[in-house]
Amino acid sequence: MTSFKKNFLSKNPKYLDKVYNRNDYDKTFVTPKAILHWSGIKMTHTITELQGKYWSVYYWFEFVNIFAAMCLEFLGMLDTARGGTFDDAVKIFRMMPCNGYTVLSLIKSFNMVRYRPVYENLIDEIGGMWPDGAVGEEEHKIISSALKQINFVVKAIIVIWLNMSGDLLFCLFLSHITTQLDLLSVRIKKLVLVSVDRQLPDHFPLGMLSKDTERLSAEQEIKEQQQELAEIVKRHHALIRLSKDVEDMYSFSLLVNFLNSSIFICFCGFCSVVVEKWNETAYKSFLVTTLSQIWFLCWYGQKLLDSSEGVSDALYKCGWYNASKKVKTSILIMLHRSQKGVSVTTFGFSVISLASYSKIMKTAWSYFTLLLNIYNK
Repeated sequence: MTSFKKNFLSKNPKYLDKVYNRNDYDKTFVTPKAILHWSGIKMTHTITELQGKYWSVYYWFEFVNIFAAMCLEFLGMLDTARGGTFDDAVKIFRMMPCNGYTVLSLIKSFNMVRYRPVYENLIDEIGGMWPDGAVGEEEHKIISSALKQINFVVKAIIVIWLNMSGDLLFCLFLSHITTQLDLLSVRIKKLVLVSVDRQLPDHFPLGMLSKDTERLSAEQEIKEQQQELAEIVKRHHALIRLSKDVEDMYSFSLLVNFLNSSIFICFCGFCSVVVEKWNETAYKSFLVTTLSQIWFLCWYGQKLLDSSEGVSDALYKCGWYNASKKVKTSILIMLHRSQKGVSVTTFGFSVISLASYSKIMKTAWSYFTLLLNIYNK
């Protein structure tokens, strides 16, 4: 199958200027690594042992200071709550978003330190899957679109909430995994070549590939199909495993994040409407931050679901009916597995997707209207 790709690219010179290498992948991690560097977290071990100890001391010094400040803030909230008046409740509402984001930041930064080897493996292993050299037009569209989205998300996250670089890494990991799943789908569609006839016009994607690719003998074709399918299965298993690694690292912090989100949105909305004047922006910016953060997480979770399910569609469209019995059996087994979408969950309670975002918004709106009705009475 490798020779199929080479022949296809050689006969289509317009594809040869679509060239990518590992540097394109590494550039996507420059900004999050820089942000984590300011926080005292080094995501790679390309430093001496003495430097590693220095960065550990620096990180834990920051962690303890922020944790102590957070505890004092919570004690202040408890002291304020003893007043029992509505004005005291409003003061608590104004303090909760800041304290909530502090808790989330501490949990996520601790997970990054705790799972540092897993982070390094994710970066290296996904980087090893990155295309090196010329790619086809379809692959080029997938990769260029992913890189543009990453560039936008990185800038948006820096502008909206600089301290949530853990979320930035989550989005980057899912973006690269979905990109690899999309590239895998394109690779699967080219697995089996089908003769162009009345039932398969040459202007169809599979017909175009079959028409422009040099055919091999039957034995060679079956052998290459089996080799290519074995590589595809290994790549698919690796991507599923990497998705599980991302879930293991983030599931607990995402659970806390999602449980708090409805309350944060409710309190920020209430403070924006009732407490702040129209020209004040403190809690309006908190509201935008919370909505944007949850939306980015759910959007990338949805992309992972869609891309993983796209693998099963690609298997059905790959011309399997023209393959040998052994290849057909392997495709059928892979088809059954790929119909179960790959996803990231909040500690097993719910799948992160746009449906989750919709539920959070409905819950937050219910809390907000209830709180507003109590205030108006």
